[in-house]
Amino acid sequence: MKKLIIYIILIVVTACSSVETTEKIQVVTFDTSIHCKDCVNTMFDNLPKEDGVVDLEVTLDEKSVTIVFNSEKTSVEKLANKINDLGYYAYVKNVNDYKEE
Repeated sequence: MKKLIIYIILIVVTACSSVETTEKIQVVTFDTSIHCKDCVNTMFDNLPKEDGVVDLEVTLDEKSVTIVFNSEKTSVEKLANKINDLGYYAYVKNVNDYKEE
């Protein structure tokens, strides 16, 4: 009986460890028309509320917005449209797969 339980546990552990994550996390950086601290606050007040947004970095000196997002829940186009809806332009600078450091 103990051997059967051990075999079942091993099978469950093996099955769980071989399941691949289906989430596709990506990073996009936009050049934007932000120009002041209020613009930065607008980004932080609105973009994290978008479905799929995982993390956000806004750099006023470079006038850029970098968003880590789940591409199964949103897209670069939707994120750009959201920035446009907030009153700023958003030009895609680059898009990459997310790599943890």
